[in-house]
Amino acid sequence: MLRCFCAAQTSAGTLLSTVVPIWMIGEATEYWHFLVLGLFVGLAGGSFSVGIAYCARWFDRQHQGFAMGIFGAGNSGAALTKFVAPAVLGFTSAFAAYGGFFIPKSYGTSISMTGGPEAALYVFIVFYLTCIVTTWWYYSRKNAEMPC
Repeated sequence: MLRCFCAAQTSAGTLLSTVVPIWMIGEATEYWHFLVLGLFVGLAGGSFSVGIAYCARWFDRQHQGFAMGIFGAGNSGAALTKFVAPAVLGFTSAFAAYGGFFIPKSYGTSISMTGGPEAALYVFIVFYLTCIVTTWWYYSRKNAEMPC
């Protein structure tokens, strides 16, 4: 395909061909939907070779290596994201699911033991204040171990 079209046309065509599948991922409801749409979205990963050719022709010899290095670093970041994002999403979802169970359960326990939700609210306030103090201690205070 690279021989028939210039790198800019091929790159634009590849990106345009992935717009609809990316939009359709939000509508997918079954496993095979994700497989088919993933196939089309994966085509965008093939744009690496097109982008390298595009960078090589766009910049003069003196700046080609630097430009291709930046392009390659961006693609490396995108590839790393494909491996890391599912794990982050899984852990975040697990914590959110636990919170969705724990918070109403805490309110229910507080109401059954004390007649009102105030006890649970006080526990949550103490927890959040503890989180704020811990974050300040490790990141924001003077001489912190891991300053921001």
